[in-house]
Amino acid sequence: MSRTMYVLTDHQITEEQKRDAVETLGVKEIVITPNDIVKLWSNIPTTMSMEDLSLHIGPILGWLDYSLNFRDVVFIQGDPTATFRIVSAIKSRYYLWLDVRCVASISKMVIEERLQPNGGIEKVTVLKHVRFRSYY
Repeated sequence: MSRTMYVLTDHQITEEQKRDAVETLGVKEIVITPNDIVKLWSNIPTTMSMEDLSLHIGPILGWLDYSLNFRDVVFIQGDPTATFRIVSAIKSRYYLWLDVRCVASISKMVIEERLQPNGGIEKVTVLKHVRFRSYY
């Protein structure tokens, strides 16, 4: 059975992350989150109570409930409390029975200096993917 990675982030998965998912996690297919789910995930109000957060992420969990299969992987990053809620739900629902894993992308920060035409120096911070790390 092939292993699928579901991407639940508020940014696009990079080619380096795709390669790492295939090479180290054994992923055969990468599923990008549907736009309606991305909108929910990317727009969690900072003033939202935990009760309202549970309601807000309900459709996200519904999508994952419908989609996840044996040994799949969920690449999840975003709002810390929402991420905790989703990871906890997946672990309690699927870890023992389906061996579903939740992972985060561990990155290294690299500061690049670029000489500008006017003689100034621009500093750019670039996050480079190092590896995936399991939440549990």
